[in-house]
Amino acid sequence: MSWRLQVVDGADNGRWFPLPDGGSVVIGNSHKYSDICLNDLYVARVHCQLDVDGDRVCVVAMADDKDTLVNGSKVKQHLLHEGEVLRLGNSHLKLLSDTGASETGDDEIVEDYEVVEDESAQVVEDAEVVEDAEVVAVETPKPVSKSNTLPSLEWESLHQLSGNVLAHFEIGKLLGRGRHSCVFRARDVSERREVALKVLCPEFPANPQELQQFAQTIKKIATIHEVHLVRWYAAGKKGPYIWISMQMIEGESLAQLLKRGESPTKLNWRNAWKVAKDLGKALECLFQRNMVHGNIVPSNILIDLTDRTIRLNNLLFQQALMGSEWQKKKLEGKTLVDLPYMAPEQLEENAYCDTLTDMYGLGAVVYHRLTGQPPVRSKDPGEMIDMIRSGRIDPPKTYVPETPDAFQTLVMKMIATKQEDRFRTPAELLDALDRVAALP
Repeated sequence: MSWRLQVVDGADNGRWFPLPDGGSVVIGNSHKYSDICLNDLYVARVHCQLDVDGDRVCVVAMADDKDTLVNGSKVKQHLLHEGEVLRLGNSHLKLLSDTGASETGDDEIVEDYEVVEDESAQVVEDAEVVEDAEVVAVETPKPVSKSNTLPSLEWESLHQLSGNVLAHFEIGKLLGRGRHSCVFRARDVSERREVALKVLCPEFPANPQELQQFAQTIKKIATIHEVHLVRWYAAGKKGPYIWISMQMIEGESLAQLLKRGESPTKLNWRNAWKVAKDLGKALECLFQRNMVHGNIVPSNILIDLTDRTIRLNNLLFQQALMGSEWQKKKLEGKTLVDLPYMAPEQLEENAYCDTLTDMYGLGAVVYHRLTGQPPVRSKDPGEMIDMIRSGRIDPPKTYVPETPDAFQTLVMKMIATKQEDRFRTPAELLDALDRVAALP
């Protein structure tokens, strides 16, 4: 079935907009950042997105400060039906099946789709595109330069890519900076969707071998579709920069949540149970593919604020950079930050990591969410390493007495010092979590 949006009230009254048979369409008041541009000052630059899949049209709100309404009711996400009226600002748009005749009989066809061709971009690997990607409200970035000249920046100045075009992405504001990359809000003008664009340090790769390993690792990720794993859409190289486009999550990392902290009286064991359950499903997906994440830490866990889904990010990213000159340069900082979540076997030289290692990392994260603090704490890294190896970890009830005995046992089993004492598979963990959830 083909669909159209008919403007029945507002500044664009009488216009209609054809929708694609499949894909995503952004509605706003900017030709630069939206596919359907409305002449309405009360519409946000990027207001909402329509996800179309045959006879299904789903609207997803994208503006934090402006309402998206369907039939007069505010929505965050809603499956539109024929005849329903979508209101954005002072504009009213009715969803109609496209029979070739409009309601007024004298309408203007509007197609504002913009596609940027970038034949000079060197593609490393393309992941399969999904049409139901999570989206976030986009703050107004500084004007995007249409110049073909991409600035060559050092690592310390990489944030200055904001406002430039990289491959077929219009780069917006900086979202965050890690040890290996910067992440920006970006508009993929080719696929017409908002993405999180990870741009790696210009010092990587140092040689063709590093690039080849990166490409081979990315290829493994392309076929994975699991709601609790952040999707990687594509990766490529343009000028001095390697980029990765990823699913945009409207929310925050678990590291941000934990940094804010909660008073002991507000800690709820069921919040920690939710982390274990959602990420246990992610680990089960990886287990079925004989894959290991290897770096389960709070900064790699994202919480979607639209539906509270918890997702694991940066799958195989460390493996993609393994042995590179840039990773070696940043290795010491990584160890100090991630040490409280590392399994005992990861502390050994030439450590071998498997599903049981991921199980420990998840357990350490769940422990932190449950008690408000990581399982091992010390200003001395050497002392922390001794605590991890010896298993000197206080039971969660030491800090949260209301924790059920069964859940405490489950958490401590996840972070057992000996691998054979942990849950053997994610499926075994999920079964145990279901039994705990049934507790009164």
